[in-house]
Amino acid sequence: MADGFQMLNNARYVKKCNVYQEDEIECIIRLSSTEEQQSRGVPFESLEELSLYELPNFIGLYMWEGKAAVAPLLPGIFTQLTDLKIFGCNKIKKIIPWSLLQTLPNLQKLEVKYCKEIEEIIGDEDNDGSPVISSSAEITMPRLKILSLVNLPN
Repeated sequence: MADGFQMLNNARYVKKCNVYQEDEIECIIRLSSTEEQQSRGVPFESLEELSLYELPNFIGLYMWEGKAAVAPLLPGIFTQLTDLKIFGCNKIKKIIPWSLLQTLPNLQKLEVKYCKEIEEIIGDEDNDGSPVISSSAEITMPRLKILSLVNLPN
């Protein structure tokens, strides 16, 4: 399933995506160099609803491959996303890294439940551990209407 799911990186017009009980999935999008990504187009640029349930090895919405970890995210990734649900994904530590937050202007509903290792909802560093936010940076989610956090660690 993991290799087949990676083919969805080219799925630019998918509006709704539900993923249930897949042991091999670590992320939704695996990014390589910015140039290579641009040649393929923006993955999930039309995605409005993303639901992730019981993915035991899921660690984040995206991961950089190789040395591209410092490259900026492509504009357009998840910009139409309005509804994000993450339930029972026990390895994820940060739901939204700072660099991804800026690509989510339309997020209206965020639900996170039963994720045992969660440390932050909005991370002050990227998935690779490099800091990307200063203490004076303002976090805004202008359209967020529903935030539901259930049974998470302290």
